[in-house]
Amino acid sequence: GADHAREAAALFRQLGDARGAMRADTWLGRNLVSFQRLRDAVDHLQRTIAEAGAVGDLPEMAAAYAELARSHMLQDEHEQAVASADMALRIVGRDASATVEALVTKGTSLQVIGRQVESEATLRGAIDVAERRGLVAASLRARNNLSIPIAWTDLSASEQVSRDGY
Repeated sequence: GADHAREAAALFRQLGDARGAMRADTWLGRNLVSFQRLRDAVDHLQRTIAEAGAVGDLPEMAAAYAELARSHMLQDEHEQAVASADMALRIVGRDASATVEALVTKGTSLQVIGRQVESEATLRGAIDVAERRGLVAASLRARNNLSIPIAWTDLSASEQVSRDGY
């Protein structure tokens, strides 16, 4: 997948399609995260966003910021994760997928930096939007990321979140 994303980005650049290149570069960042190459993912996505700055506030930019937020979160860089998620949410508009991904990441990082109530509200909102839009994987990710921290204060609520996912 990473090799194909690199090839696609190069082809889109040759065609002068900045939006296509950004989609491919964001996909490459997601692949780097999947292979636990988190620092590479952060660096790559930051370059992608900087290089595509002229593209403007388009869904592709929001998706890149959402993936950058996730990369920061997984590196335990939670302040940066929240900031990147906020950038995605500022841009995203009607793209439900990027919105939910940014909300899940932001909600997860908010919990780690001590903003528990905001974290829970954000993750529950992400679950609601994901379910209404048919975004099953995002809904499950949000449930997983919510069930663990709420278990410390309400084990039955945590169990219910998990059961609802099943």
